Amino acid sequence: RAGREPLTISQTRQAHYACFVEGVAAAEWATSRTSCAVIVPHSMGLFAAYHVAGALEFEEALQLMDRLCLLLHEQRPFVPCSTGATAGLPRVAVDELLASATVPVWIADWYDDDVFLVSGPQHAVEAILKRAPARGATYTKSTPATAPYHTPELVSFEESAHQYLAGVIVSPPRIPVISSIDGSVSRTADDVRREVARNACHPMNWRVAVKVLASNAFRVDTVVECGSSVSLTEMIRHHLPIDSAPVTIAALAREAVMS
Repeated sequence: RAGREPLTISQTRQAHYACFVEGVAAAEWATSRTSCAVIVPHSMGLFAAYHVAGALEFEEALQLMDRLCLLLHEQRPFVPCSTGATAGLPRVAVDELLASATVPVWIADWYDDDVFLVSGPQHAVEAILKRAPARGATYTKSTPATAPYHTPELVSFEESAHQYLAGVIVSPPRIPVISSIDGSVSRTADDVRREVARNACHPMNWRVAVKVLASNAFRVDTVVECGSSVSLTEMIRHHLPIDSAPVTIAALAREAVMS
């Protein structure tokens, strides 16, 4: 998005639709070319992941994502928020920056040893990112948001989400799904409901999820990032076994064109 105007809830919903469709399409194309042993969703990619895994029908997954987004925003006053990415800082330096903020800002994802995502009010996140280079950060980026996603600020929403999910048809996933929150694996319908309910209001830990992915339990030899980004794939290369071959949708697409 160009400019620094606050993101609207309508724009957030449109972005969710686009990411959902892109994720499902990419995953279905990828699985037509290689088998899928396990899925590791990230943030709102959870809904596309559970559809691909067979736990939710397409329309139900899309409607569930949208309804939970609306429900979350109905329960809290709108405050312009942001997520802020930092690279090059150790955890202790990030914690010190957060402690210096005038209002609460939280770590929303621990991507890699020195790569973090923080979340909170827009002015506070941007102030932290301005100070980060002086502490040694090699990269920072702020992205507008309509809520402090993946933070304790939204913990009260979890119970409302649980109640709504009680009326949603959910099947046991045919493909195991690893949580990007704590590395637990969804194998039952109850597992799916629990993960969906807590998705927006708990911090993610991509490092832990990747360690589970790289464990002997799944014997992964190829990783496909289902979307237009390559950032998650780049951050897991050194966590996977030496004989694994992390690839992206873009790489598979080039292979398809050349074959």
